[in-house]
Amino acid sequence: MSTSPLNVKVHSPVALAKPVALDSAAIAAMNDRVRELLTQRKFADAEPLCRRLLIVQEERLGAEHPDLANLLHNLGTVYHRTAISAPRRYRDAEKLFRRALRILDALPTPQPLVVIKSL
Repeated sequence: MSTSPLNVKVHSPVALAKPVALDSAAIAAMNDRVRELLTQRKFADAEPLCRRLLIVQEERLGAEHPDLANLLHNLGTVYHRTAISAPRRYRDAEKLFRRALRILDALPTPQPLVVIKSL
């Protein structure tokens, strides 16, 4: 077990693999698929996509880029919704939500609806 760039313990060796660079179309398709899976409440299926997308975008955009806030929120939602089977996930979800809020809070223009969503 090790710590990922997300500061959350990673339990899957797949998650530790260096991500392959994706183009904008592939990233948009992954985002759409994550949203679809979250809407369908298929959290186990959404988790690896959320993790991969977050790692790829963090490497591509930087750790404090505003676009990461939504990805952090999505992964936090997955962890929160699956915490019944693994209570430590509540702590991991909270870390992701707090990081999303820090990113949004640092923006020069307030983002009230997005911030409320992250609470």
